[in-house]
Amino acid sequence: MNSLIQTGDTETITLDVRDASGAPFTGASDVRVRVRRDSDGLYLDWDDLTFKGAGWVERDRDCVEADAVLAAGLYEVPGGFPTLSITNLSVDDFYLMIPAKGPAADTAAAVLPTPGELKVGFWADAVGLELVCSATIGSLTPDTLRLTAWLVRTGVPVTSGLVSATIALEDSTGVVVVADGAMTGPTSRGIFRRDAAGVTLADATNYVSIVTITDARGLVTRFQAQPTIG
Repeated sequence: MNSLIQTGDTETITLDVRDASGAPFTGASDVRVRVRRDSDGLYLDWDDLTFKGAGWVERDRDCVEADAVLAAGLYEVPGGFPTLSITNLSVDDFYLMIPAKGPAADTAAAVLPTPGELKVGFWADAVGLELVCSATIGSLTPDTLRLTAWLVRTGVPVTSGLVSATIALEDSTGVVVVADGAMTGPTSRGIFRRDAAGVTLADATNYVSIVTITDARGLVTRFQAQPTIG
């Protein structure tokens, strides 16, 4: 297993276990997996889903065979690797899935696969992201423009992990209507806002919002979108 997943995903962990001849090894009761984080060398305690350097309650998670007949020798970690539930997940990091064996006699002869690497975050977190924004003139006073922006991933608002945002507004020719400046927020619904005074919008003119958002990892992402004008 060598995979790249988005933060918040749950990754299925499957081990292909064989015997000395290379045939599927079925019926093992003590095939396990432990997880090592690359950035700090900590291991996951499956009991409370926290990476630790000592004091684990369950460092090795028992696997179950998927099907002794139809999928002989394939063992899975129940519930997978749930990044959303891990208490101290490190994003943009590497996680090593290490197969292990317990002391049970029925597992002693099993030949385990090599460790697999799982990457969490990186560019995968930007997949499916879309900026939605609006510009409402006169919402406060006649010449005040309220600019609003929020992120959605596959149609669902992003409500966590956002720190700050700036926004600028240009017309279709590139003329700056509102200079780049800080937005307030995010709200609990992930919405950023900015009120710009002294703004006049022309009829039948297209505008483009340029929004720069910083998340909790310090990752800066720049979006452009045509706002809904109201």
